[in-house]
Amino acid sequence: MRDTKYRTVGLPVGLYERIESYILRTGMYSSVSEFVKDAVRRRLEELGLTDDDHPREEICAEVTP
Repeated sequence: MRDTKYRTVGLPVGLYERIESYILRTGMYSSVSEFVKDAVRRRLEELGLTDDDHPREEICAEVTP
């Protein structure tokens, strides 16, 4: 298996459709993926989990059940 820089995450259909609808109405994001990446980055910042403060492995351990 090759090592990639991305992983796949599942979203409930209803949540995906709400995001997609918002993007189509506003044009603020180019894709659902861009919206989700922005939302996750913002949440990590709220939690104080930045790349500068925490190694990648520690961030993953804290947000993965």
